[in-house]
Amino acid sequence: MTGTDDIPWPSLDHAYGSARDVPAMLRAAAQPRRDRAHRGVQNLHASVLHQGSLYSATAPAVRHVATLALEPRVKVRAALAAFVGTAGASAAMLYDDEIVLATREAVTAAALVLLPLLSDPDPEVRASAAFAVGHGPAEARDAVAAAYAAEEHPATRASLLMALARLDPDHGPRAVTAACAAPEPPAVRAAAGYARAVLDLGWDPLATAAVVDAWTEADGDGPLPDWPWSYRPLDDLTEVLGTRAVPVALGLLASPNPAARAAGGSMAEALCTAYRSAPPLLVPAMAAALADEDPDVRRRAVAVVRVSGAAHLAADALYAVAARPPGPPEREPSLVPEDPSEAALCLLATTGHPALGDLVRAALDRNRIPMELPRLLARAGLPFSADLLARVRARLTVLAGTPDVPANERAGWSALLASWGTAGSAALPEILAAGPLAGVWAADALVTFGGPEAVAALAVAAAEANPYSRVALARAHWRVSGDPSVARAVAEDLFTLDKDTPGAVALWRDLDAGPLPAQVLRQFDRDAARWSVDRDTQVAVARHVYGTTGDAARVLPTLVAVVRAGDQPAGPAATLLGEIGDPSVLDDLRALLDDRWAAVGAAGAIHALTGDRAGLMEPLVAAVASGSGVGWRPALELLVRCGAVEAVPGLAELADRDERVVAFGVMHGGVCAEDDALVVALRAAVRDLTGVTGGGAVD
Repeated sequence: MTGTDDIPWPSLDHAYGSARDVPAMLRAAAQPRRDRAHRGVQNLHASVLHQGSLYSATAPAVRHVATLALEPRVKVRAALAAFVGTAGASAAMLYDDEIVLATREAVTAAALVLLPLLSDPDPEVRASAAFAVGHGPAEARDAVAAAYAAEEHPATRASLLMALARLDPDHGPRAVTAACAAPEPPAVRAAAGYARAVLDLGWDPLATAAVVDAWTEADGDGPLPDWPWSYRPLDDLTEVLGTRAVPVALGLLASPNPAARAAGGSMAEALCTAYRSAPPLLVPAMAAALADEDPDVRRRAVAVVRVSGAAHLAADALYAVAARPPGPPEREPSLVPEDPSEAALCLLATTGHPALGDLVRAALDRNRIPMELPRLLARAGLPFSADLLARVRARLTVLAGTPDVPANERAGWSALLASWGTAGSAALPEILAAGPLAGVWAADALVTFGGPEAVAALAVAAAEANPYSRVALARAHWRVSGDPSVARAVAEDLFTLDKDTPGAVALWRDLDAGPLPAQVLRQFDRDAARWSVDRDTQVAVARHVYGTTGDAARVLPTLVAVVRAGDQPAGPAATLLGEIGDPSVLDDLRALLDDRWAAVGAAGAIHALTGDRAGLMEPLVAAVASGSGVGWRPALELLVRCGAVEAVPGLAELADRDERVVAFGVMHGGVCAEDDALVVALRAAVRDLTGVTGGGAVD
């Protein structure tokens, strides 16, 4: 600990403020009790290297940690050496600034200090030291090469190989290639494949075989458990290689090792989610894995086929699994079934397979229905038949006697019955038998069927359901009955409760119910509210007031305040400002073009006010490229409405590229389906803008 007190720690910072507590963390790491020492290292990571970030305290901490790691009496020398390596890895990924450069300098010095640990008796210490030294200067390469040549412990040899590949541009790549082909332990071959991918040393079938063989021959934890260079090496490899990793995934899926097959499934899911060309290559293999003997592999297979949105590519394989009798029922039903037969049936429901109806009949006869199956059948448009209707009615009767069953299945059957139109109305008694709140989950069917009983059920549901469901139910009742009184009562009640006020205001406006109550207007007559949901209310009230009175002066101050507050409510506020047509707000609208939540609304308002699309194309194309369902649809519509021919190259590139635009943020595993919908919309937009109907992005 010599020299620790010479550092002005209080004037330095880490993730939680002043670094005055770093000396205490260093002293804790030197404790003779291993648990306390580990806690000290954990605290250093959490503060000085918080989630890979660097601070003014990082560089001096690295120097003192390296010195501490050399002390034989310290119990956590491996963790301390790994801390130095982590600092080096973080500094290597960040842009140059004073803190990053200081950290790199500290790691360079620390790596040379830690060279003696490459021959430490403890293989874990040697492996961590190799990780640290591998982020050091090139002058350490001879020591690393000598240590690699002498090392016999597989995990340590794997870490040294990675360090050698980083430090020695001549000998390192040759050693990596040799390790791919040589009879090395699985850890070393896995490290060789990892190095060839992440260090861009060239990828070929030899590297693929090295990775597949390494994971096949390893135990359940994989060949590189707790490897300091990467805690998720296959994830890193997949991210770096992209679709070049498809043969690796297929090789792992064909492995006799179930842990390797499950790892291949994880890779396949990541690839299908990230690349448009991946599902045709991977989904057939994953469909076959639905019948795997290992439950983890089966779960991965379900996840891949589900998320890919491409079950039709493996419809016959899915049918073969779905046609088998299911195993024992699950103790706790889940949305995605564990049983291979039931999981395959749910996936088959998305394909329109000609034998689907027969399989559904068999499932209803067994009284074993996966929770999500009815919803999928409704979405797929399962054709009506009298015998299917009879079976669905019988199932609803069973469900009415088991009130603790989640409403998901009932709601799905309601949607299917609604899709059959009046032919499904024979099931109305079974729907109503579920209880007074049947209208909550069966609103779509009740609207389709109509009649006094449906109207009464919807009235009860609108009055008693969750506050955030009541507006939709009130609208359903109004649509069926033609009587606005229930809808008006719901809006008044929600105003009193201060729940879903924006929805209630919109309902009030559509009812043409007159001026809003005073307690609602009080929320409007103030500056922009602090919380986003309250600003939503302000925009809803502004739209009502302007729509009923035409008084722009009454609403402009609040709308401008909401726009200046930014975030999601600013988009609808900007749209309304564009409708009002006051050019004095243009500067505020232009300031919103950098707000990812409100840029599309602002662009639309600016175009409405000026008729000019100058300066709007970049934020609109960026909104499409974000892949957000909230943004890309209205952005595309606005681009077409503006006649933005200059946006065509950017839109065509988004449509034609292999990497998906939509990568996250879609519920129920619909990332791929949403991205596929985006591609269709992009090509339609290009056609509309150019009139071209053939070739590339406009096919």
